[in-house]
Amino acid sequence: MNTVQRISLTGALLLQVLLLSGQPITVLSTSAASGIEYASEDGPIQRVFAGQNLQAEGRLKISEGRSVNVVYEGRKIHLEGPKEVDIAEMVSAANTTQSGSFISRFWDFISSSVTNTSSAEDVENYHRKYMTNTRAGIKGWGNKENSIAFAAYFSEVFGVPELPLQWDSIAGVHHYQVSIIDRSTDEIVLSAMARANQISIPLADLALSPEAIYQLRITADKDGETITAPETFFSYEPEAVTTFIDNLHQKRVFKSLTADEQLLFIPHALEEAGYLYSARQHYIDLVAADTTNQLYRKVYASFLARMNAPEEAKAIIK
Repeated sequence: MNTVQRISLTGALLLQVLLLSGQPITVLSTSAASGIEYASEDGPIQRVFAGQNLQAEGRLKISEGRSVNVVYEGRKIHLEGPKEVDIAEMVSAANTTQSGSFISRFWDFISSSVTNTSSAEDVENYHRKYMTNTRAGIKGWGNKENSIAFAAYFSEVFGVPELPLQWDSIAGVHHYQVSIIDRSTDEIVLSAMARANQISIPLADLALSPEAIYQLRITADKDGETITAPETFFSYEPEAVTTFIDNLHQKRVFKSLTADEQLLFIPHALEEAGYLYSARQHYIDLVAADTTNQLYRKVYASFLARMNAPEEAKAIIK
């Protein structure tokens, strides 16, 4: 895969974890919609579901034939009923064991995703911290004034034949200029005018080289001044995503996960590798396949917040 001048996505995802003051106990999955309950010391009994954070000062009651997977401090803990679990004791026992560095990063990613998207306010705070710490140093990303804002998943590596590009509309602007430029030769590969804040780009028809780096440029005139989108670069590699996922399926860490966990691991790995648009598509498919799964929604919302799309993220968790 080409190196498209960018921040280290692995470091950026690790920063997501560091933004938390402490790790919660996150419900990863349950074997059934009923028969698993949680009660805090001073709160009512509540049903347990995937994508929920539990406080340590409470107890889990698991009925016979039921099971639940929770994540804490980079560890996945499997609990089977019939059993009543004091979470504080479970946490204490978990702290005496070590977890593998690679897979623990994935579990931390799940926990922090849920914590950072528990409310619209959490999403906004996380988005602000993330953008300040990871993208503010990239030209244009930290400056909202006189800038055309669009999501960061419209960058890095594309593999789709057609890209439905969209950005935030600017009051008083009646058309936008969209260009694709070969960064090594400054050749303009595409120049198009959009009368709205969206355009469909036929990437497969542009004879783009998988070895080249391209700049995506969006500009507009407002009151005699030119406003621009942040500098954005990408490569076009139609086969790269398929190859990446095929290789991922062969890895031991991937095979160690359950089928449901693998569904979340794929977009996580795609994001780390720079396949941002493909990661987004996988999250969209996950949410569409199970619209009631709060874990899917929160992990997707966390991704959108990192992609500079906080309003999209808030809409997902409503």
